[in-house]
Amino acid sequence: MLAEFYEAGKIVSAVCHGPVGFLEAKLSDGRWLVEDKELTVFSWTEEKADNRDDVVPCNLEEELKVRGARYSKAAIPLGKHVVQDGLLITGQNPASARGVGEAVARALRQPVAASVRARCSRRTMHCSAWKTNSNAALTGG
Repeated sequence: MLAEFYEAGKIVSAVCHGPVGFLEAKLSDGRWLVEDKELTVFSWTEEKADNRDDVVPCNLEEELKVRGARYSKAAIPLGKHVVQDGLLITGQNPASARGVGEAVARALRQPVAASVRARCSRRTMHCSAWKTNSNAALTGG
């Protein structure tokens, strides 16, 4: 469903561990939703600092990289960090939640940029739905 939203020109966003929902999302052409996308999630450094590295099911940062994501994180663990790559908006941790909300709100007020349309139309088959950018798929962690 996330890939369908994305391919329909809708915003897909997540904060903290929410991008775990992106792990199995594939576009209609068979590529991973996160392939070649800049994004962020709760970092492995933060998992270790919270003593949760032995209880979380996977290193989400690494799993997304394996699928081709271009991962970045705040210079300081637990610092605010929001990444927007076209219609994909992610926040690293709970401190980033407000920034993600603000980025989503800004994106909803803006027409879809020509560069995003061009990139989407090159990569997918379902990007003809650029009439509106007023819906968002929101997940949280």
